[in-house]
Amino acid sequence: AGRDARTLTAPHPTCMRRAATFHRLLHAQAFRSPMGKGARKSSAQDVLFYELSRCARDANAAQALLAFDAATGNVSDAFEARIYHKLLALLVDRPSDSARVRQHMDERGVARDETMVTLEVRGLVHAGDVAGAVDCLLAATRAEPKPDLKLRTFATIFSAVCDKDDTATAWQLQESMAAVGVKLGEEEMVRFAALCARVGDDAAFEAQLCRLQAARQLLAPASLRLLLAACDRPAAEAAVEGDGQRRADNAQGGGAGGSGGVSGSSGEHRATLVACPDGVCASCGTRLAALPLTAVQRGQMCDELLSVAAAQGEEARQDLLRFGEWVVQQGFTH
Repeated sequence: AGRDARTLTAPHPTCMRRAATFHRLLHAQAFRSPMGKGARKSSAQDVLFYELSRCARDANAAQALLAFDAATGNVSDAFEARIYHKLLALLVDRPSDSARVRQHMDERGVARDETMVTLEVRGLVHAGDVAGAVDCLLAATRAEPKPDLKLRTFATIFSAVCDKDDTATAWQLQESMAAVGVKLGEEEMVRFAALCARVGDDAAFEAQLCRLQAARQLLAPASLRLLLAACDRPAAEAAVEGDGQRRADNAQGGGAGGSGGVSGSSGEHRATLVACPDGVCASCGTRLAALPLTAVQRGQMCDELLSVAAAQGEEARQDLLRFGEWVVQQGFTH
């Protein structure tokens, strides 16, 4: 059994020689044209590409730049697109070095493809130049011939613009996406909805919720948390407005009078966005889906229920507490 184990774990020398020969042949074939006459050695660009691939595997951006600088002395024309792809991907977090590569492309009139635009935009956003990233992307949408832009091209800059609460630029990016046939993804729709909530654009916020509902897909946990946080803000504002109005009505002695009813209409409209007993949105008629309560909402609900039960007597309060313990034991979340 011991000999068998050693035989299985230690390759035979003959097998090792054959494997080495095979790898040498495979490596040679990668650097040559098809078999037969006309076989040639690898070009300078081939050598640079494989060197950059090794640097990418080792995450060695400094060595990649040295290889790039050495190659520019031997190749006066533009490099192949695959070389720029490798360089820009390696230099996303090195703005000044990435700018050198882009300058090399500009001086040689290199037309940007989708990968180049995506990597340039990511590099500019990483450097904090959001305006430059927007300009780069908008220029790509107007270029002729147009690169085949994808959602990934817009995603990084769209998130950065939403995080800066720049509503105008977010709308501009959406128009550019529509012009080139790119649709917003889940993350982009949720981020834009949160932006609309933060700036107080209730109509746009509700429109984004309807778009998410129309997509009829389960949201990722991160998207759901962001959306719930955005939903909490209008609800909290409505509650504050309602409390303030009630205090004013009580002070004036008009709690249920005419002016109180009119001034409370804004709060009532906001309430329809979250309070729909039949499960259908009172504003747009969309069928709603049940969502778990946040920790804050659950705490508020428990406090209100206990207050109502306590007002009916200690027995009712104790009965409600026992019911709450049973709910926890059942593991209900909705």
